Amino acid sequence: MTKAGTNELSSSAFVYHRNDKLASQFDIRGNDRTQDFYNYQWGFSLGGPIIKNKVHFFMAFERQDAGDPVFITYINTPDDERRLGVKSDTLNKALDIVRRLYGVSDAQQVRQFSRKTVANTIFARIDWQLNNRNKLTIRNNFTDWTNPLSVNDNSNINLAEVYSDFTSRENRILTSLRTAINPTTTNELKVQFQHAELAFLPNAQLPINNIPRGIVRITSPFPTESNPNATQTRTFQFGGQRFTPETNVENQLHFINTTYMTKGKYQFTFGTDNMFTYLETLLSNEQNGRFFFDNLQDLENFKASRYAREVPLSDSPLVTQSVIDLSAFAQVEFELAKNLQTVLGVRDDVTAFTEAAAYNPVLDQELGIRSDNLPSDWNSIQPRLQMTWNIKGKNTDILKFGAGLFSAQLHYYAQVNSIQNSGLMLAAIDVTGPLVPTPDFISYRNDPSTYTRSPEDYDRYITCQDLADLTGLTRQAVSKVMKKIEEV
Repeated sequence: MTKAGTNELSSSAFVYHRNDKLASQFDIRGNDRTQDFYNYQWGFSLGGPIIKNKVHFFMAFERQDAGDPVFITYINTPDDERRLGVKSDTLNKALDIVRRLYGVSDAQQVRQFSRKTVANTIFARIDWQLNNRNKLTIRNNFTDWTNPLSVNDNSNINLAEVYSDFTSRENRILTSLRTAINPTTTNELKVQFQHAELAFLPNAQLPINNIPRGIVRITSPFPTESNPNATQTRTFQFGGQRFTPETNVENQLHFINTTYMTKGKYQFTFGTDNMFTYLETLLSNEQNGRFFFDNLQDLENFKASRYAREVPLSDSPLVTQSVIDLSAFAQVEFELAKNLQTVLGVRDDVTAFTEAAAYNPVLDQELGIRSDNLPSDWNSIQPRLQMTWNIKGKNTDILKFGAGLFSAQLHYYAQVNSIQNSGLMLAAIDVTGPLVPTPDFISYRNDPSTYTRSPEDYDRYITCQDLADLTGLTRQAVSKVMKKIEEV
């Protein structure tokens, strides 16, 4: 529910501010907090008549700027070292190596960081009383959100350059027509179109197309009375991360029609709810490659023990698909006995994907599994019952009982992964020993095909060549692998 305009022109404005001084000066571990923690919101609304007694409008704007500190491998006390499993001098040595030899920026990489998230929301609504029986409402809602330093990787210790940024931009326009068919029957038709663009972007310190990541085993001494040689080993990560860049563009048409009818003591609700969704998804998971180092000495000697990467086999790893969701539902509500309210309902949902993964004959011949299956569910009938007993009718003691069969929609990303991982869109490289290339992170960072730019300039279409250029493998080695794949 949202506010609507009236025959009187009215407006309002608000400001909310949570000052940093109102927050504790210490973090949850008792360490001194040096970064600001605040929340600043402001907005306004305006509503009134376009044509009195017939057409009204309402609009609102809200902005939120929030600052909250981010703690990345924050070591301030010996307790922090034990909790993180790494000594300060070990961490500093690792930082020195990756800055000298692997191009890591001199910018801050650990401890406390400031982060500012920004959210903007614009809402507009028009209500038009077409006649005594029909009312048309048009609503539009736009949101824009940025959240830097939002996602890290799965190593124990990740430098700040590993943390990715997240942006979201969504717009929904909904048109509804409410019709009073007769005194006991009302129909509501709703049509909505939604456009959404979501993006996980590499850290601003990295090229926009990301670079490989380095994963290093680091060991620190933590002697105890019973074991003076006790140590702890953790993984230390620099460079890129496996998740970014990742983008998702969604266009969705949503159609709902609901009829409400009263017959004596019975209240009926029935209708249909349908969605048609088109998706463009870029999942570059593991496609930037990763080098593994067994210790800090190997890191300093550029001696990686393993290299692994998912390699796109097409011009672009972008996955496009469409999904159809259909449903019909009916419900009746009545008083079965005095103070015993009863609801009976049934719903049938249909989900069908229109794009299958490519057929992989090798997978079919060797394992008997077809990669081109097309998921669909055309028979998902779900009955349900709810009974509410208002004991003695005094609203002081109420007993509720409910039961039903419920189904969940298959997540769209499941089919994205099925399409992308059919064995024909990506190939895996995983080499050890002498086959591991020399990691040249300075060249990866300076590659002109992956120049650094701001998130606002981000282009979601990344070609296979762009990603191939990021690998630590030489172009000759990549070419050999590709030829082997083509032969298979």
